[in-house]
Amino acid sequence: MNVVVSIDGSDDAFAVFERAVDRAHETGDDLTVALVESALDDATTVAHRVRETLSEASLEAAIEHVADDGELVELANGERFDRLVVSGGERTPTGKLSFSRTTEFVLMNANVSVTLAR
Repeated sequence: MNVVVSIDGSDDAFAVFERAVDRAHETGDDLTVALVESALDDATTVAHRVRETLSEASLEAAIEHVADDGELVELANGERFDRLVVSGGERTPTGKLSFSRTTEFVLMNANVSVTLAR
């Protein structure tokens, strides 16, 4: 399976990324990491942390820089990906799920299967 995982620099996104790396290592999935520039405070630091995590797992993965959630969806909708993995979704005090703007956009617009991981 060819998987793209989104990173926005948050701790939740890194936790999801690390689980995607573990899964790719176990299953042989091809992994691509999409750094969503509009959500990053420091793209260089995030890219470095991504490379370190991949190196520690002895896993090779492409790193793509996308400007925003629209480019993320365009990347995922390309012919080469089977799944897009995004972090997000928090429970409100009333028990409903609340999504970030990016997560909601991806869920509404991606044509590939989307895995929402928390």
